[in-house]
Amino acid sequence: MVGDIVIVKDDALAGRSWPLGRITATHQGDDGIVRVVDVLLRGKEYRRSTNRLILLLEEDIGASSPPEDVRDQAPEEEKIAA
Repeated sequence: MVGDIVIVKDDALAGRSWPLGRITATHQGDDGIVRVVDVLLRGKEYRRSTNRLILLLEEDIGASSPPEDVRDQAPEEEKIAA
């Protein structure tokens, strides 16, 4: 999904040196399945196969809304005094 943070596998590098990237675009095949994405790495955009990526962090769809206050979810007798 666009915005996800991924590790990009690179056979020329040791695993601990694989770079982080952000998916900027997805490309569906004729069957509607995404197998290729554009990844922003070190300020440049590259097209990579999804089988060369490791999902590290999914973009949070609800990130623009404020987090819910957990005190509002607790039963009345367990609410924390603000």
